[in-house]
This record gives sequence, C-alpha cells and structure tokens, in this order.
Amino acid sequence: YAKSEYLGAVRKVFYELGCPDVYSWTTMLSACTKLGQVWYACQLLDEMPQRDVAPWNAVITGCAANGYEDVAFYLFRRMHVLGVRHDNYTFAAVLSLCSSRIYGF
Repeated sequence: YAKSEYLGAVRKVFYELGCPDVYSWTTMLSACTKLGQVWYACQLLDEMPQRDVAPWNAVITGCAANGYEDVAFYLFRRMHVLGVRHDNYTFAAVLSLCSSRIYGF
C-alpha cells in the first residue's frame, strides 16, 4: 500500500492496526511524504505517543524532498528541544539541506 497512490487505503490499514508500533508509524510517515502529503505527515508525527529518531528522520527527509526546507529545519530544531538525539541519517539530511540552501544542490 505504501508505494501506491491510494493514501486513503494506507490510512485505513494503518488505523486498523489498533495500536501501531514505531515501525508502523515511521512507515506511514514515509508513505505520506512520498505521496506529497507533508502536512499530514507532520500532523501524524505530533500524534505519535512515543517518537524516537526514526520518525523524525522520515519527516525531515520527506519535507526536504518535497521542497519544504524551512519545515525540515524547524523539525530538526524541535527534535533537539524535545531531547531526541540525532543520528547519522539526521546529520546527513541536515547537511544536504544546508548545501541546497547555500549552493543550490
């Protein structure tokens, strides 16, 4: 479902899980951003009961890929304010954002 363009079906399956784990949440977030639903992914991120670094990375990279660099930077800062430690994937995503801002690639 995640690779299809039927976000409604993806949402239905997601909510039918009952109590999705962090992997299910992260998959849903990635699917949303791949389908261009960045704001819905941000909303879901806020709804998550527990967030480790993986969901943050999914939304940050998804925002960057969809041209929402300011939102990606905001999420990176918010992640740190909330005490979530970045990892190598987060660092690579932020470096890519910086290079696109400075050098245009």
